[in-house]
Amino acid sequence: NQLCGLKVDEYGEGDNGTYDPSGIVALAEAVKVPNGSLGTLNLANNHLCRVDNYGRGTCNPSGFLALAEALKVPNGSLVPLDLSDNVLCGIYIYGVGTYEPSGTLALAEALKVPNGSLGTLNLERNKIGAEGAAALAEALKVPNSSLVTLNLQSNNIRDEGAAALAEALKVPNSSLVTLNLQFNNIEDEGAAAL
Repeated sequence: NQLCGLKVDEYGEGDNGTYDPSGIVALAEAVKVPNGSLGTLNLANNHLCRVDNYGRGTCNPSGFLALAEALKVPNGSLVPLDLSDNVLCGIYIYGVGTYEPSGTLALAEALKVPNGSLGTLNLERNKIGAEGAAALAEALKVPNSSLVTLNLQSNNIRDEGAAALAEALKVPNSSLVTLNLQFNNIEDEGAAAL
């Protein structure tokens, strides 16, 4: 997919084409329309931050930051958002690359806006780590959150991230019903916290 200019073959290898976030920025503008008609957005495996499936490239979250900013608009119409397999933090699933959390942190800030419409967020296989999980946990503590389903499968959140999410789940009136934490290197301490 060449949404952001990175050409990737069927095996997930990129030629590091010229990164151009204008496609994702245009989509972000569509998301900003209050009560608009865009209800579902699937951006899975689009290399939104200029890193291919093998962690090659330099993470540039500018397009993703525009999308996170767009999610701050209250009363939007976007309900499910699939950002799986985008190497959002610059690290491929096997740990290759350089960690860059600004996109995930911006997304967490966007989720703190009350009365949003986002009900399902899929961040599977983005290696957000414990820092990203902690930021998302803080967002889950905000009253009037609309998020019902959060998929954090294969993000290496470890015990620290699991503990932060466990604290968020203790907040009364939390809207979250489904939380997927498969394959996150959570050991006894994190499991006990959950």
